[in-house]
Amino acid sequence: MTKWWLIGAGGFLAALLIVSIVLALTSRETVFAPGTPERAVQDLLRSAEDDDIEAAYAMLSEELHDKCELTDYAGESRYRAREDWDIRATLRDSELIDDTTFVNVQITQFRGGGPFDSGESSYNRRYTLRQEDGEWKFTQYPWPYDYCPETEEEE
Repeated sequence: MTKWWLIGAGGFLAALLIVSIVLALTSRETVFAPGTPERAVQDLLRSAEDDDIEAAYAMLSEELHDKCELTDYAGESRYRAREDWDIRATLRDSELIDDTTFVNVQITQFRGGGPFDSGESSYNRRYTLRQEDGEWKFTQYPWPYDYCPETEEEE
């Protein structure tokens, strides 16, 4: 009887392993079409993953460039402190109002936790974009680079 129980448990674990591998191999990232606001958000998150602050800064609107220089933007980046976290971004929806598009994304962050901590937290982020010269640009500082001290204008 014990022998059959062990064989059954082993078979169950093997089936579970196979299902896990199949799911891992078939779960692919959605790639949004170039020239869409959703793709702009995806590109921003990729630049954060690659720690490419210059690429993220290039995605800001001209108005934000006028308020904040690259050196200030890079110096205030809070994302770098979280570099040991992995994230998953899930598109919730997009909404066009006048000439502004709002892209709502659920961010799930994974980090190492204790034995009773899942090490996972989820929250929603709203990205605000507008087209400038045919490209989608962020009109508010986007997460994870969502802060910049405004550059002082010399008089």
